Amino acid sequence: MSEPLFCYCLQIANREFLIEVAHDGVIYWDDYQTRRRLRNPGDRHLEIGALLGDPRARKRLRAEIDEFTVSVELSSELFARFREAARLLADDRWTAQDEQELDEFLIPLFWSDVNPHLHAPLPGGVTSP
Repeated sequence: MSEPLFCYCLQIANREFLIEVAHDGVIYWDDYQTRRRLRNPGDRHLEIGALLGDPRARKRLRAEIDEFTVSVELSSELFARFREAARLLADDRWTAQDEQELDEFLIPLFWSDVNPHLHAPLPGGVTSP
């Protein structure tokens, strides 16, 4: 993936997800905590190996990220919110209220379109982060 439009982390129940929004309107939810928890102990430092140029680490990390990432095409309304969020962040005007409002849109999306496709789905339908 090229440079994302917007990056974000969202805590839902007991897990945090790394969220990246691409310029084409697709949102990627990386379940990185589960990915790392289930990782083979011999691959504990894949990120470091990949940064140092280890081709095996890069290949393994890419495969792992693909396995634990759910992608969803955003509605035009939500994509417009992310474009505005990116603008506010770039202008150093992003606030805690902006973050809370964004969370209110993302949480239902998580439960409807992301959680059912996770390697280890969260139980229930908790509606607050």
